Amino acid sequence: MFRGFNLKDSNIDNVKFTLMKNVNEPYAEVLKDYVKLISYKFQDCSEMTIEIPNKTFIKGVVQDERLYDLVLGKNQQIIVEIGDEKERFIITQCERTEEVYKGENGQKVHYRTKKLVCKSYEYTLLDKKFICGEDLSRQLYFDKTITTGAIDISDGYLHFLEQ
Repeated sequence: MFRGFNLKDSNIDNVKFTLMKNVNEPYAEVLKDYVKLISYKFQDCSEMTIEIPNKTFIKGVVQDERLYDLVLGKNQQIIVEIGDEKERFIITQCERTEEVYKGENGQKVHYRTKKLVCKSYEYTLLDKKFICGEDLSRQLYFDKTITTGAIDISDGYLHFLEQ
């Protein structure tokens, strides 16, 4: 998959990053400024790097970043919407760094950052082993909502991958 776009370009308003609570429920939107890199690879899992600070400075006022606490670690999903296309990424690494510096009035300020490395959803299939025997007759996908009255052979191959 080859896509060329610049995240910092002001003309790209149709790119949206959403942190998911579970498979179906959105949790929070990730700002484009936090996404550092999206690397699409041929015949390999695509990668995305995100850095989320715990504090943001808006018009000289320090505010806590809500998204920092919502990212819990591995296996959370982030959906990237580019126009009409959606792509799902899985958080595979979550690194926390902390810097301490003196503020204006001499107090110590703790500035933390979470660096997330996300891989495309195909990454979840890398550890799946699936052997198809020749003596088995199975279908690719069996839709359980449609009943034709025929004898149910078994679940399809895709059902095994969902488990």
